[in-house]
Amino acid sequence: MGFCKYCQREHNIGFISTRLAGSDGVSLKTEKWARFFEKEGLSCFYFAGEVDPDPNCSQNLPKAHFKHPQVLEIHKSSFGVSTRQRALTQQIQAIKHKDDIYRFTACPSPSISPWASLLPKSYRKQV
Repeated sequence: MGFCKYCQREHNIGFISTRLAGSDGVSLKTEKWARFFEKEGLSCFYFAGEVDPDPNCSQNLPKAHFKHPQVLEIHKSSFGVSTRQRALTQQIQAIKHKDDIYRFTACPSPSISPWASLLPKSYRKQV
């Protein structure tokens, strides 16, 4: 775990994206910020549909990737229309990764659980 060099308290940074891999702009900028935070003594963790960083500090959820079939279907249905159909809204709600993100923030790495006390009680039991 990282300790802030200014306040000596423990701090962790979590990056959440559809993809944190390769040389695209988001991945490169995330890597830049992670290096900065780590120099400051903080620990960084990653959550995405595709992840390059060390698996000890990353969680890979393939259904969060922008090329996942359900995500592609939603994308196709979302553009070129002036009003979103109720069925599309239901489809979006059905694939939200809220539970996965709650688990990630509760325990971004299998060895630690820094934010568990901040989660709703129903999620604390799962981690």
